[in-house]
Amino acid sequence: MIRATANESRGIAIFVHGFNGSFLKTWGELPELLYRHADSDPVFAEWDFLFIGYTTLGPTGIGCFSHISGLIHTEMRDATSGHLAGRVNMPYQRVALLGHSLGTLGIRELVASAIQCPAPTFKTIHSIGFFGSPLNGSLLAHLGQWVAPIGGALRPGSREMIQLQRDVSAGWQARQWPQVNLVLGTEDMVVGPNLYNWAGDLQPPDYHAVDHSLICKPLDFSDKPIDFLRRVLR
Repeated sequence: MIRATANESRGIAIFVHGFNGSFLKTWGELPELLYRHADSDPVFAEWDFLFIGYTTLGPTGIGCFSHISGLIHTEMRDATSGHLAGRVNMPYQRVALLGHSLGTLGIRELVASAIQCPAPTFKTIHSIGFFGSPLNGSLLAHLGQWVAPIGGALRPGSREMIQLQRDVSAGWQARQWPQVNLVLGTEDMVVGPNLYNWAGDLQPPDYHAVDHSLICKPLDFSDKPIDFLRRVLR
């Protein structure tokens, strides 16, 4: 958790990592850059930042997209009801959802479901931003399925991917969330740059000349991932 010091922020940005990631490793220098510079930026200064994690590998790894969406909703519910640790009785009024890779599918599962994300929580969603979303799944999932329960769901054309696409399409027709800002890597060999268009995504996406792991790792506070986040949070 990174808290703004200039004022009592009304917004919280929740970051969700992807396959074999971690709540800090996935984002490289981003947490440190936000800690050092966010208060001096007029956009970032209005937000607090929460990095959450889960396990993908081994027998304790998450088994479906809904496990991730459930984790996200728990944090959102606590944040917007004033029960988040370190900020009790001070509810956030808006939430930004930021995901990388597999984490983006958990966010899609969340916003598309009126059951998993009921109206009181849904209405606090201010914006959504995705880094390297596996919109067609990943060919590497054919290897990942042997070491991670979620690996099979990430295969292109899997039953889980097809169902999620349908759920997102139906959910978008029923209640429209803020359109998704999407950045893709032209050198991304994990999900690829040529992707299926999902309901609710802004088109065209941004393209950065980086690979899958670097797309969400800024080198400094003027780097492209920072500019992308600033646009999402504005």
